Amino acid sequence: MNYSASSTKVLRMVNTLAVDSEAKQTIETLQAELKKTKERLQAIEELKGQADAGTVVDVNVAEKLAQLKNQVATLEKREERYKAVFSERISVFRKACCSLFGYKIVMNDEQQSNGIHVTRFTLQSVYAQSDDEKLEFVYESGSTNIVVNGYTSQQEIAQQVEIFIRKMNSIPAFTANLTMESFNKRKQICCLAGSLNPISAAMLGVEVELKAQPQLEKKLLPRGRAPLTGKAVAALCVASFAVGLLLSGRVSLLPSASASSKVKATSDGSAGCDDNRKLGESHDPKGIMNEVSRTHHAIRSLDKAVSSLEMELAVERARSGVAGGAGADVSSRVPQKALVVIGINTAFSSKKRRDSLRETWVPTGEKLRRLEKEKGIVIRFVIGRSGTAGAGGGPADRAIDAEEADNKDFMRLEDHVEGYHELSSKTRIYFATAVATWDADFYVKVDDDVHVNLGMLTTRLAKYRARPRVYVGCMKSGPVLSQRGVKYHEPEYWKFGDVGNKYFRHATGQIYAVSKDLAAYISVNQPILHRYANEDVSLGAWLIGLEVEHVDDRSMCCATPPGLANNSSCQSLFLLQMHSMIDYTVQLYFIFFCRSAAVRFVDCEWKKRAGNVCAASFDWSCSGVCRSVDRMKLIHNACGEGQEAVWSAAAT
Repeated sequence: MNYSASSTKVLRMVNTLAVDSEAKQTIETLQAELKKTKERLQAIEELKGQADAGTVVDVNVAEKLAQLKNQVATLEKREERYKAVFSERISVFRKACCSLFGYKIVMNDEQQSNGIHVTRFTLQSVYAQSDDEKLEFVYESGSTNIVVNGYTSQQEIAQQVEIFIRKMNSIPAFTANLTMESFNKRKQICCLAGSLNPISAAMLGVEVELKAQPQLEKKLLPRGRAPLTGKAVAALCVASFAVGLLLSGRVSLLPSASASSKVKATSDGSAGCDDNRKLGESHDPKGIMNEVSRTHHAIRSLDKAVSSLEMELAVERARSGVAGGAGADVSSRVPQKALVVIGINTAFSSKKRRDSLRETWVPTGEKLRRLEKEKGIVIRFVIGRSGTAGAGGGPADRAIDAEEADNKDFMRLEDHVEGYHELSSKTRIYFATAVATWDADFYVKVDDDVHVNLGMLTTRLAKYRARPRVYVGCMKSGPVLSQRGVKYHEPEYWKFGDVGNKYFRHATGQIYAVSKDLAAYISVNQPILHRYANEDVSLGAWLIGLEVEHVDDRSMCCATPPGLANNSSCQSLFLLQMHSMIDYTVQLYFIFFCRSAAVRFVDCEWKKRAGNVCAASFDWSCSGVCRSVDRMKLIHNACGEGQEAVWSAAAT
């Protein structure tokens, strides 16, 4: 509904001069944000219109666009109403200031020669004799200073400036005194002194010199009688004034409450202020600013919705691009909904590691398919190509193809050539491929020498489903290694400051998870995302400049027993202890001897016994489970959550 003065409730402005500037700035901000939002919506429509005919676009996109358009239209109408209300109330405020204080006030923003922005106030008294009688003040950073001009340079005015402003530091006293002098000059109040009693003169702040005419003195003061004293004259004037009021009947000595509430104060010089106005409306003084604040928040929410929609459209275009290379059949396939996609980073030489995971926490065959269908948990071993030329690649590629035919649990990255120093590139391509294939809430990357409890992992991730842009993992900040030849050497160490500095906070590379919108961001922007030597640092760098919630989840980096791995006696004692087959003395030997190898010895086991099952476990000293092929089953027995735990975890 458009604004109408007759049907719209007008709220009272806060009675300070700052409201004028605040209202102006607020309206300009709303206009700029609405303009930006409309431009983005137009860009989204163009983006949608440019999509290929075969692109699969979310059916909700059109509906969301329509809803956003309606919201923009509503905000535009609300903005027009606020502008009208602001214009009316600011006009009333200015006129009220003019009537109450006797000055017309004009405010302008300007920039000084030194580049500082200031606000200039120009004041003109309603009793001014000419347009040149103007006062100018400059307001900047809480300080108000008078500006010397032609009017204030006059000797009489300059003396008042020196006395009231320079010495007494009071601008209100200066303007009040100037008002009285202008009033006296204009009305020639000195000529009316004989008609004013001392009380009235005192109320006006005017010095009145009582001068009686010679003829009157002769009549009132006969010869031989002493003249009246000053007190007697004052008393006589007051009595005469009171008798005149009573006889005239125009003023009541005791006005009624209703009459006193309707007294209209007028001044002889207020004609220039335009008295056609309403004052004293008893509305909430914060009403308009509260409404503006709510509109501001609505625009912010709309902006976030537009950003989310832009990301969805960009993801759909990315999916169509990835699928386009696989043929028409794939391009017409809708991405499968999922709760989480878990990509296990693996290499050609790691078949034994993959088999150790399939024997422990990675389901196989029908259980893997059922887990995807019923729980929305997708698990794939992620691997690229060997780089060997020719159809089908080299022997390593054919071995993976055969393994895939048996297990159906691989994600092949066709555009990636495997290599240890290419992990950052592999991570980018993994997220792009996963986003194009599955529409999941979370995307996880984990190494093939890490033990994972699927039920606990999905349960913990499900807590963050309602939050946008979430980055979950064990956050760390290790040193930047500038020395060549050492493990994890960073060739671009100079970008992180002086030698000895640390990396920014990021998740350790063994396992981490990102929400849908962050994975989509990586997918859309992968060509321009910089790659550092270490893959976990690269991911942290991609996200460090975004509005991302970093979640430090220590259950994703529980320790396993490195001492147990290197002592065959401790391995046997550990298995016996699990089944309560050793006595108290042997238990003490196990505790004080076997567990002396590491402070956090079998951390995942103790947490499991305490009821806090770990989401993931590995050895920091080995950047994974030490000797994982031999020990993964042992760790699974000690720290695993049980086969049925994943089926009771949060569903999609």
